[in-house]
Amino acid sequence: MKKQLLILLLILVGFVGFAQENGSGFAVSIGGGLAQPAGRFAGAPVSSVHNNAGNAVTGIAGRLLLQYQLKSKLGFSLSVEGAINSQDEKRFRQIIRNGLGEGFAVKATAKSWKIFKVMPGIYYSFPVSGNSKLQLQPMLSAGICKTAVPAQSYSYSNSSDPLVAGSFSATKRDLPLAFCYQAGAGLHYYVSNKLFLLANLAYFVSNPVDKYSYNVGGNNTTPGTWVPAEKKYSLSSFNALVGVGVRL
Repeated sequence: MKKQLLILLLILVGFVGFAQENGSGFAVSIGGGLAQPAGRFAGAPVSSVHNNAGNAVTGIAGRLLLQYQLKSKLGFSLSVEGAINSQDEKRFRQIIRNGLGEGFAVKATAKSWKIFKVMPGIYYSFPVSGNSKLQLQPMLSAGICKTAVPAQSYSYSNSSDPLVAGSFSATKRDLPLAFCYQAGAGLHYYVSNKLFLLANLAYFVSNPVDKYSYNVGGNNTTPGTWVPAEKKYSLSSFNALVGVGVRL
């Protein structure tokens, strides 16, 4: 994935250089809003080493967007985005309690998902009002995404038997760079010839793969066999952003 990062960096440098030479079609904007997880990213965890559910709840998202629009209304974009989604600790705690049975007290913590993405894209801009102040921009983007499986831990005890207690913790585990794509549409309202307000709704998808090993047949007397495996994480989400931009 290092080659992909280098390619994206060269695209960014070329994009900015081209836009500076042809400033009339260049625009830059910033936005922030909500990231609503979908599918397995929002799914409840299970008590298994093979669990790949995100257990994510609604979080926050931000975006820096560079655009260059041709006279034909077709344009090219480069977005740098990030999102933070907390996990549902109450649900995580309940899953552990269900596995232990009645009479157990459980404490659990789970850190947030942090997602970073860089995506070149294309869009088309056309007016939806007579004076062209309001413009609709459908956009398709694809690039790379970086994240890590968040750290989590829990402890349990039994009120009827103080000797029955235990704990578990897992540190943050980095995932490799992964391909991602996003489809969405934005509304731009031009307050002046250069300044505009924006609202954007997009659907994001990425599926990084984690390679790991697990032990089969091991116990206190025999070591068992380590078996290689992999699991795919889903980072699907709907992102709703508002922001401000300027056309140069």
